[in-house]
Amino acid sequence: MDRTITIFGKGKASVKPDQIEISISLESQDKKYWESIKNATAQLSELKEAFSDLGFGEGDIRTGSFRVYPEYESIQDSSGHWVERFRFYNTRQEINVKFPNDGEMLGRVIGRLARLSSTPRFDIGYTVKDRDAVKKELIRSAVKDAMEKAEIICEAAGIGLGDIARIDYSQGNQDFFTRPVGFMMAKSRNAYAEEADTAMGIDAEPEDIQIEDEIQIVFNILRTEDLV
Repeated sequence: MDRTITIFGKGKASVKPDQIEISISLESQDKKYWESIKNATAQLSELKEAFSDLGFGEGDIRTGSFRVYPEYESIQDSSGHWVERFRFYNTRQEINVKFPNDGEMLGRVIGRLARLSSTPRFDIGYTVKDRDAVKKELIRSAVKDAMEKAEIICEAAGIGLGDIARIDYSQGNQDFFTRPVGFMMAKSRNAYAEEADTAMGIDAEPEDIQIEDEIQIVFNILRTEDLV
C-alpha cells in the first residue's frame, strides 16, 4: 500500500501594471458586400495613420479579428407572416494596440481616436509586459507553499516526510488585466475637435493585478523504521 500525502500549493503574486492595451472596435455597414469591406479598409488606414502621427510603428497595431456578416430584421409581410429581410453587410474588426503605462500618451491616444471619422468603440486595459517572469514566480511560490504545508502536516501528525512521488501541474488562464477605465466611445469629430487638438493626461492609477496559480504535489510518507 502506498504511503503518500497529496498537497495542493497555491502561488500568489501582486503585480504593478506596466503596460496599456487598448482594444479598438471598428464597424462598417453597406448593402453591398465589397463596399462594406472597402469602407472597413479605409477605417483601418485612417486608424493606422492616426497612430503613426503619435509615433507608433506598423508592428504596434495588431488585428485581433475581422468579420463580415449580413444583418437582417424581422418584418411582417402583406399576409401578416413574419419574415427576415436583409438590411446590410456589417464588417467588424478588432484592433489591439499596446504601449508602456503612460497617462500622457493615453490621453493623446484617446484624443486622436476622437478625431477619427469612424467614431470607434474602445476598451482600455492595464496589463504586464513580462508575463513569463510572473508565471515563473507563481510556480516557485506554489511549490514553496506545498512544501511548507506538507512539513507542517507531517510534523503535526508525527510522521516523516519523504521525497516527492509526483507533481501535477496544469497552468490555468491567469487574468493579467485590470480595467479602471470602463468602455468608452470616442466623440464625433465635430463635438471633440477642440479638445482633441490638446494633449490631455489621463490620471487613472490602476490597482495592482492579483494573480494566483496552483500545483499538486504527492509526497511519500516515511515509515517509522525509516526515521531511525
